Amino acid sequence: MKIAWFSALTLLLAANAAVGVFLLFFETDQLSPRLVWLRRVTLLPVVGLVLYVVFSGRFFTRTRRFRRAAASRFDYFDFVKQEQLEFLERRKTLYAHSAVQRFFPLVFLNLAGGRNVLAATERIDVQTSGAAHFTSLFGDIAAAESSVNLEYFIFRSDATGTRLMDLLCRKAREGVSVRLIYDDVGSIFTPRAFFARLQKAGGEVAAFLPVRGCLPVHLNYRNHRKIAVIDGKIAYIGGHNIGDEYAGLTPMRRLRNIGRWRDTQARFTGTSVALAQALFLTDWSSVAATGDSSPEELARYFSHAGSFKRGADEQNEALFARVFAKGAIPTQIVAAGPDDAHGSGMEDLFIKLIASAARYVYIQTPYFVPTKAISETLKVAAASGVDVRVMLPERWDKFYVKAASYSFVRELLAFGIRFFHYQGFIHAKTVVVDDAVTSIGSTNLDPRSFSLHYEVSALFYDAGVAVHNRGIFLADERQCREARREAYERCFFAVRAWRGFFRLFSALL
Repeated sequence: MKIAWFSALTLLLAANAAVGVFLLFFETDQLSPRLVWLRRVTLLPVVGLVLYVVFSGRFFTRTRRFRRAAASRFDYFDFVKQEQLEFLERRKTLYAHSAVQRFFPLVFLNLAGGRNVLAATERIDVQTSGAAHFTSLFGDIAAAESSVNLEYFIFRSDATGTRLMDLLCRKAREGVSVRLIYDDVGSIFTPRAFFARLQKAGGEVAAFLPVRGCLPVHLNYRNHRKIAVIDGKIAYIGGHNIGDEYAGLTPMRRLRNIGRWRDTQARFTGTSVALAQALFLTDWSSVAATGDSSPEELARYFSHAGSFKRGADEQNEALFARVFAKGAIPTQIVAAGPDDAHGSGMEDLFIKLIASAARYVYIQTPYFVPTKAISETLKVAAASGVDVRVMLPERWDKFYVKAASYSFVRELLAFGIRFFHYQGFIHAKTVVVDDAVTSIGSTNLDPRSFSLHYEVSALFYDAGVAVHNRGIFLADERQCREARREAYERCFFAVRAWRGFFRLFSALL
């Protein structure tokens, strides 16, 4: 028995040493992340090895279904992507006063690199009240005639979750196609029998990478998206999960001390809904037993599919004309995940978005553990005279994230970046830049969202939407306490050490 244990330990230490050698000589990451992982592997033998395998993102193996589903969506929009690039380059001078023209490098990044095409949003409703959001969502689902597609990280079986599940079961019995994706870790405390109710009613349910039978290296890769698409005509994207705390009701016991809960969700209509629908169907095809995101399936679920079909030039011209038509809002639905072929698409998006600011950039995020690249981009923006403001919670649901975040806040305050602590818990994930571009989605400013989670952000290139969201930020700011550099500098030595310790593990938080 002792020999077996000794042999196992020897193998683990040898593997630990091999990873150290790999990090030193063969890892392709920039120097800073490599040194962080090398420090962990060296100071925490075996434990550091396990952390590297699970959290580094180097061992996520895409399944064949994941690849096939993503390829089908890309193939469906590839011709649109190419024609949009040519069209925008040829006629961009016609839109000299539009946000698309000014932020063309950002549009190009998302379009060429991520194949996230432009579409038109006809109407958008930015919902900041949980009660108002769920009233709107439940009303749209109740009126659904053909399909309801939902995708959430957390789906609780509390009063809000039960009310929604009752509604979904009723719509399924009425003959509406109801599909639900929930993340198996995010919804780990929700009984499986709760979801089985929908299946018995005729709906379809799929868990994203179920914990049972899941490969250990896949355990940490979660679907953090929040998407709802009704009849292919109405879409929701934002930060709201399904639970009492998101609805403004009394949350579960461990969350009751965080006070007021603030979130943001965008409800929108137009051809941009097709992009959200395509993303949902891609995820459905990746995890559901009967998933299919073939071009035929995609077209069948798009109310505006005709605008995206291959065809004559005039059809494609109509699509572009709709994007830039008076009153339309040019929109990109940007999706990213740990299996991105070109690295961290979400991190690239936020770096470019922040770097594009000339006057201001206002950020709301519940978890602020910026990567080195994000930190440097924020510093450069502030040093360039840009008004950089970041809104964080005053009360946190995770003490270790709070500790690590405060370490970054202390550092960035010295560069003129302003931080505001919302009196309660702000769960919104929004960015507003220069009264021109707004991002609303599920993405936090942390390595987990950039490297380990499947995320989505909707970009709206429109002055009206941006001004409205700037107003939301400034209204929230009145409910905040502004962070003062002096307070962070004078804090007790042990507190700074505590924060520095958790910063060491920032990539894992």
